[in-house]
Amino acid sequence: MRRRDVLKLAGTSGIGMGAAVAFAGCGTPEREFHIQSPVDIPEDTVTGLDAWYASICQDSGDGSGVIVRVKSGRARKIEGNPDYPLNRGKTSARTQAALQTLYNPDRIPNPMVPRRKRDSSRYRFMRWDEVLPEFQEKLSAASNGGIVMITEPVNGHLGMILERFTQNIGARWLTYEPLEKAAVRQASSLVFGTTRVPQFDIANTSYLLSIGGDFLEGGDSPVHYGRAYGNFRQGAGRSRGTFAHFDTHLTMTAANADEWHPINPGTEGILALSIAHAILDGRAVPAALQPLTGGEGNLEAYAAEQVADATGVPAEVIQRVAHDFAAAPTAVAMGGGSAAGHTNGLFNMTAIFALNLLKNNVRQKGGVLLNAPSPLEDIPAEAPVTSFQDWETFLNEVDNGQVPQVLLVHGANPVFGLPGVLNAASVLGRIPYIVSFSNVLDETTALADLILPDHHFLESWGTSVPPLGAEYATLGIQQPVVRPYHQEFDGAAGTRAFADVLLGLAQTLGGPLTEALPWESMRDAIRASVDELQARGEGSVTSDDPEVFWLSVLQRGGWWVPAESVSPAAPDLSSLQVAEPDFSSDAQAYPYHLVVTPSVLLGDGSGSLAASPWLQSTSDPMTTGVWGTWIALSPKTMEALGIQENDIVRLTSVAGSMLAPVYPYPGIGEGVVSVPLGQGHEQLGRYAENRGDNPLRILAPVVQEQTGALAWSATRVRIAATGRRTRLPRIEGITAPVQMPDEKTFQITNES
Repeated sequence: MRRRDVLKLAGTSGIGMGAAVAFAGCGTPEREFHIQSPVDIPEDTVTGLDAWYASICQDSGDGSGVIVRVKSGRARKIEGNPDYPLNRGKTSARTQAALQTLYNPDRIPNPMVPRRKRDSSRYRFMRWDEVLPEFQEKLSAASNGGIVMITEPVNGHLGMILERFTQNIGARWLTYEPLEKAAVRQASSLVFGTTRVPQFDIANTSYLLSIGGDFLEGGDSPVHYGRAYGNFRQGAGRSRGTFAHFDTHLTMTAANADEWHPINPGTEGILALSIAHAILDGRAVPAALQPLTGGEGNLEAYAAEQVADATGVPAEVIQRVAHDFAAAPTAVAMGGGSAAGHTNGLFNMTAIFALNLLKNNVRQKGGVLLNAPSPLEDIPAEAPVTSFQDWETFLNEVDNGQVPQVLLVHGANPVFGLPGVLNAASVLGRIPYIVSFSNVLDETTALADLILPDHHFLESWGTSVPPLGAEYATLGIQQPVVRPYHQEFDGAAGTRAFADVLLGLAQTLGGPLTEALPWESMRDAIRASVDELQARGEGSVTSDDPEVFWLSVLQRGGWWVPAESVSPAAPDLSSLQVAEPDFSSDAQAYPYHLVVTPSVLLGDGSGSLAASPWLQSTSDPMTTGVWGTWIALSPKTMEALGIQENDIVRLTSVAGSMLAPVYPYPGIGEGVVSVPLGQGHEQLGRYAENRGDNPLRILAPVVQEQTGALAWSATRVRIAATGRRTRLPRIEGITAPVQMPDEKTFQITNES
């Protein structure tokens, strides 16, 4: 059958109609849908017509489903896939800007080696057949344990391939997550019986209580929760929900709340227990929650009047929020963000999540919904994460002479993101042979002896298990929508998919590695899994013909099936330790608490998003700042220090110092300093280099005792003027926000 005949069949069959329904919201003519990647149909590049292809966006941070408009072989526009369960057609600015990361002029186009020495910024382009033999020899010669693999946390097929590759080659696999969420995952395990953080059903709840979690800007999926929040506020057939939020400073999430209340850093768990005390109103603490009482058997120590000074939240506010939460027909409590980044982050998150047990809302509409497992048993839904404590151990081992022979790096930039006191660049630089698979020259890649550039995600195959999947068990399919921009037709130069390089090595090295990874390409691995799904005869796509099923799955952007009910395990808080927060230094020498905030646009800065001028020039939603780093201080703090707007100040912690201009921000406490992440790159191309400063490097290496994670909210700083000034670029111009006399600036009245 010819390809054009297959297209005609898809346009008239039930399968084709299903795909047309999936994209009907975009108004795309049915004739423009192609059910196969243009990698295999080059004639599509010369038709002059639009073609739309379904895929997964890796730049979004959550694996949102997308459809990509391709014309004349070029990707022109990205929109949300209206059929994909996670985002239902919605997208973020990161997704829209993915075209710029695809066509970024600073992408590495070919394999490269340093001309003379590492980190010299001078490289020589090579061919794949010139560099792969030596690379394979280095891997073969490395003794057991002599290979270390560093990647970003990944799930799906790439996670499976990495796990099997590292196990069978005897490599140590480390994953890097700059702002660790170990406390959130472990608290979820204690309270809900699953390390996959559940889905909070804010779309259908009446009352939303959020403590510390900035779910509209960060977290598991801002796109999903943004859509759910729209339904929470003005969904058809329901009344407007009520939203109370507590955080150290005014975020975009806080600005959308009916009431926002600032809270003293590290006291989020105390606030949650005070709310629980008011909800119980004299009743006994349930047996499952007894460990939260610190051995007292009751919560009297957390009465609103007792904790008001410690938390900074008035007693009457605590009591009112507790009453509203308890009285609402449905209510849900969620948290995260800086609350989880303290030394007592596990206690904070466990106390917050436990409020849902008092409401008895687990597995209830408008409450806490547990995520479905991966549709395929051998394809992981959760990405393994290496704790900061393990990173410290590894770097200390290398520093003390236990140096591996080979280091492989993909999708991670620990040199940029780890606290500066660890000296990651100099320690990793002791490893004799470093190979990076990055397609941009970041700080870690600059140490490499060999750079084997990866395809962009719009040029390669992959899969994703969404972080939120309570309604559907989903496997998202990432297919190449355009030819690799930097690939020659003979394949001797250009970029190559990271997974395909690993699979090629598995075939060459032989033995158990070949048995564990029998596929020649990522496409073959995904196709084998899709054949397993086809045999089930259920889900979003069904067909007796394996080829038609495969093409239809690609057309839909994945496969999903209604999730079976997941039964939660009984709460087990027996190992929990009720704890006060500890900080990096005393308040007298370092009087201000540092809050680092991931940018809704640039993330935590460890990836390549800062290389996009679209994202650089899109204003921060709260300050409208662009193209730089700023330090947000309250006007009262600025007055006390004699600092004016745009003054460049130095923030100093026990771990180092940074420079940035001051931005006056009434929505922050007098003892709190907020700095956005994402900037401060020394490498990353013309759009990212030497813009702003990187606050991650001045974080103190304080560890959460129970999780081993970095307590990234535990750093204190002092502020000193430098006598220099600049003008922070921002969309709002030069008019600063003003505190209105005798008015609560951020109090919003809920419309009944």
